[in-house]
Amino acid sequence: MSRWSPSLVILCAFFVGLVLAGAATFLAVDQPWTGLRLVDDGDAGPAREPGVRIAAVARNGPAAAAGVAQGMRLVAIEAGGRREEVLPGDLIEESDMLPGFPAIIAFQDRQTRLAAILAADWVELHLVDPEGEPIRLWIAPADARPILDLPLLFWVQIMTGVGAMLIGGWVLGLRRDGSGPLMFFLSAPTLAVSAFSAAVYGTRELAIDGMLFRELSALNHLGAIGFGAAMISLFLVYPKRLVSNLVPVAVGIAVAVLWVLDTLRLTPGPGYGGYYATLIEMILIVTLIGVQWRKNRHDPTARAALRWLGLSIVLGAGAFTMAMMVPLTLGTEPLLSQGMAFGFFLLIYIGLALGVRRYRLFELDEWAFKVMFYTLGAMLLLAMDGVLIWLIGLDQAPSLGLSLIVVGFGYLPLREILWRRMVLRRPIADHELFRQVIEVAFTARPAERAERWRQLIRTVFDPLSLEPARGEVSVARADADGVMLLLPPTADAPALEVRYPWRGRGLFGPAHLQLAREMTQLMRHADEGRAAYERGATEERRRIARDLHDDVGARLLTGLHKADLGETRSLIRSALADIRTIAAGLARGSMPLGRVIADLRHETSGRLEAAGLALDWPLDDGAHDELPLDYAVYRNLFGALREIISNVIRHAAATTVRIEIRVEDGSLYLSVADDGIGLVAAAAADADGRADADGERPSGGLGLGNLARRVGDLGGRIAFPEQPRGTRVDLELPLEGTRPATAG
Repeated sequence: MSRWSPSLVILCAFFVGLVLAGAATFLAVDQPWTGLRLVDDGDAGPAREPGVRIAAVARNGPAAAAGVAQGMRLVAIEAGGRREEVLPGDLIEESDMLPGFPAIIAFQDRQTRLAAILAADWVELHLVDPEGEPIRLWIAPADARPILDLPLLFWVQIMTGVGAMLIGGWVLGLRRDGSGPLMFFLSAPTLAVSAFSAAVYGTRELAIDGMLFRELSALNHLGAIGFGAAMISLFLVYPKRLVSNLVPVAVGIAVAVLWVLDTLRLTPGPGYGGYYATLIEMILIVTLIGVQWRKNRHDPTARAALRWLGLSIVLGAGAFTMAMMVPLTLGTEPLLSQGMAFGFFLLIYIGLALGVRRYRLFELDEWAFKVMFYTLGAMLLLAMDGVLIWLIGLDQAPSLGLSLIVVGFGYLPLREILWRRMVLRRPIADHELFRQVIEVAFTARPAERAERWRQLIRTVFDPLSLEPARGEVSVARADADGVMLLLPPTADAPALEVRYPWRGRGLFGPAHLQLAREMTQLMRHADEGRAAYERGATEERRRIARDLHDDVGARLLTGLHKADLGETRSLIRSALADIRTIAAGLARGSMPLGRVIADLRHETSGRLEAAGLALDWPLDDGAHDELPLDYAVYRNLFGALREIISNVIRHAAATTVRIEIRVEDGSLYLSVADDGIGLVAAAAADADGRADADGERPSGGLGLGNLARRVGDLGGRIAFPEQPRGTRVDLELPLEGTRPATAG
């Protein structure tokens, strides 16, 4: 069973309960039926009227058809020459009320004789009408009692047993790793056996077979003392283990031996295996609750669970004991009908279900309700299908459709409402929680960010106390059995100690701990994103400052020291072009390739025209004009082309410059060729190839070191192909990311 899912365990326990309830119902209806409800009017003394009073007559029953009326008295029944007087003692609900085994044996013998007469085809009823006149009527008892004729007391006991099996299976299905849940579960089938057997003989119409009565009474005793043994064993191991596992086993063996002796009537009297034993077990249960209370005096959480579970058991089993067993022990009439008194046992199981939410009994928590709700939904769907097939006579497919409609529009909305009211406490939706976490992460000032994080914790968990934690906290965790939640340092706030969630009305469970961890992880990711953004912005500012200092500042400083006005103007124009490029990077971040080429052509043509050189720059097809270039790419592209054109103007002695730009395979290719005298071999060799991966750059006297640095920063390549005349420079710049440089 350890591999069974919780829902399967619950379903199996519920199914066993239904099977036992079905067996009890079958025994109850598989009896001859006259349609009479008989009561003892309670009169005593020599003036007592004979027989028992007819309190009600079923309208469609055999007695009504024969003319039996309410208010008459049934004095005797007769069939096949056998006659039995009907006595008030024949209606007693529980044979344990009788003074000893001889009286019980006599009572069960009378039950056998009465049942044999009622099983005849025709039964003569000896009646007395309200005026005292004797009446004799013949009726033909039905072979079976209608299920709808079973009284409320029968269904109270059936519901008690089935409810106990359902909740007991719920506890066992969710907690199979301890003795406490097992002992609690064992109380369920024992209670069910006791309740179901009592339901059959306690709600009989007049009589059932005496042997069946004896067997059902023995099962009732087994269930009653077995329930007490299970509860004794429960408090021997829960909340704190007091004894070894052998002691609960010994308790079970002792109860089994007692039951065998009682069933064989080897005890001094019926009470020793019945109400005496039950009363002693109740005293032991209360004593063990007191022992557990003392043992857990330093554990407030265990005491809270013990208080709730112990109170539920004392009120449920104790009320039954006081109403039934104590009066029987004292030789008086019970205070309540046994069938109604069985309802007290439901207090135990209802109390446990309520205690799971508040006190985490057996370490269960709110998720347990979700398992129960969905399991009940599956059972309700099957039950509706079966009922509709049976009652309406529909085929399976239409009945399943109606079941789905009823469950879908009835149970599931109700389950959702109950789930939200009983379990779900998150006051904000997921998307709203995400939005608030992001707002906290991107708050500018650290102090304000820390305060907004605390406010978010208050919004989600509504704690009574939110204080800085004592000690180091590395990950969110729940301590003190759900009373306190510890959060690690987050959003510039210190580690926090969150106590008494939802204004002290609940405890932190696994779902809440998972939520807290998700919040801290989300906040950490948001902080990392904000930090990365700030690092990127800082790096961008530094790069722009470097460009202003290295390029614009250097050109302006050089212009200050130039005596030639033309050279000064050229330097100022270059500085202004650099400023425009930097400003464009600040404003847009990226620039379309078509715009970059147009600016390059405009600037280059102006410089070459001023130097008396012709420009040959063929237009491309414009297929990549909208391709965005990052600031770093087009800034270094501008710088590289300026550097090349400057070398051509100063050193090449050329008349024409040819420039081509194209995009292929995710890279930008720039080719610049002139018809001059060419670079000196040493300078060309020094700068040829791409930049080394370790950051070293080629250097030369013609400014080619700066050119190689710019290309290397982008992971690009630079090459100087041989020309018949002049110099050609080829650049390759990757457009997506950066790549390690390779020789070109």
